[in-house]
Amino acid sequence: MQERSNVSKWIGIVIILIQLLDIIIHVVLNRPEPTRIVSNIVILGWIIIVLAGWLKEKFRPISFGAIGVYIVLNLVFILTPNILTTSELLFMLFVFVIPTVGLSAWFTLRASKSAG
Repeated sequence: MQERSNVSKWIGIVIILIQLLDIIIHVVLNRPEPTRIVSNIVILGWIIIVLAGWLKEKFRPISFGAIGVYIVLNLVFILTPNILTTSELLFMLFVFVIPTVGLSAWFTLRASKSAG
């Protein structure tokens, strides 16, 4: 895969920061939701692998797979009974998940265009 543009790298960095901030907020609020944290780790791992240049073949399917796992885990989080006990948790879910999905899709499309 060719060198990614600076924009793609910055998108990746922003995604990493969003995931780390999401984890930190959960821990600081003493509400570490395992399903959400695992979803954060999936996206963090995928972005780090891509930015390190380790994902050269089948970039798009693997990337959309990682995004899909992230979405599924967050849907599990939403649909688990009694998990959303406060409106703050629901707000945090939308503040972190929607930008992550959007930026991840944009990152995937930009990076795959620069590769080919």
